[in-house]
Amino acid sequence: MLKLSAIFFVLLIALGVVGETIHPFYGGDRELAARVSKVSFVLLGGIAFAFAQPAIWGWFIQAVQNAIQRSGTKSRMAQTIMRPGLKSTARSAGLGLCCFFLIMTAVLAFQLWLQR
Repeated sequence: MLKLSAIFFVLLIALGVVGETIHPFYGGDRELAARVSKVSFVLLGGIAFAFAQPAIWGWFIQAVQNAIQRSGTKSRMAQTIMRPGLKSTARSAGLGLCCFFLIMTAVLAFQLWLQR
């Protein structure tokens, strides 16, 4: 999913570079071109951020576990964080957040499209 996220970020940057040159594709209608650009930015950015969630949370848990392991802490909280299944739990939570961000991205893009 992280590769898909990178692809969407590259497309987002490409759309930003192209900018006003897409204006002729809409018959000179600047308002329509602006609406399409805004919705495209929201969709590409939201999808890229959503697809990155499982990896972000997996990396975060790994970093916390590494820090606890280096420090040698033996507290109850540290033992809970050091559970072997916590990384898979974090990735599952990341998938849930991915779905949530995809839904919210679609809602936001729809609302932007309806605005004049």
